[in-house]
Amino acid sequence: IKENSDTMSKSLQCDVLWAGNSTPNKRPGVVMELARMLPDVSFAMGMNKSSSSAFEHWEKMAEPIQNLRFLGELSPGEMEHWFTRTRLLLNTSEREGFPNTFLQAWLNNVPVVSLEIDPDQIIREYGLGRIHNTNELEQAKNNDLMLATSMVSSIRELLQNEELRKEIGLRAAQYLRKYHSP
Repeated sequence: IKENSDTMSKSLQCDVLWAGNSTPNKRPGVVMELARMLPDVSFAMGMNKSSSSAFEHWEKMAEPIQNLRFLGELSPGEMEHWFTRTRLLLNTSEREGFPNTFLQAWLNNVPVVSLEIDPDQIIREYGLGRIHNTNELEQAKNNDLMLATSMVSSIRELLQNEELRKEIGLRAAQYLRKYHSP
């Protein structure tokens, strides 16, 4: 489902939000596999173009997946709005510094489920979401299906346990105010 600013409304929500670009480093294919594996979970995918052909490839791949909204490129304000309408932020990047998307999620009491990015181990240390087992990552290499499989239990756990998700979200917002306030 392709969304744009004309059709966005406050009533639209998603369980899992992914925000990135179309480069292989961001591994958008993992999101597609997760959506296929979890048909009862709604996903939204905001993607900046790193190249038109890669962007068009991922847009086409998302089209038949019923529980995945391909948002495409959004303005910063539109993307920020999605952080207020999701239950989890998904990060599938292979390499990244400290993602601004983590800060945006935590500002909105949204836990992060990250495949391997955990800057300074803060997700683990402060309990701000879930980070995945490095042994599973080594075994999966760059296999999107195997990488997605390794994330299913964390996503299910946080979506099915509202109390835990809210507790983590609150802790994340407190962490953000303490360590990253303007």
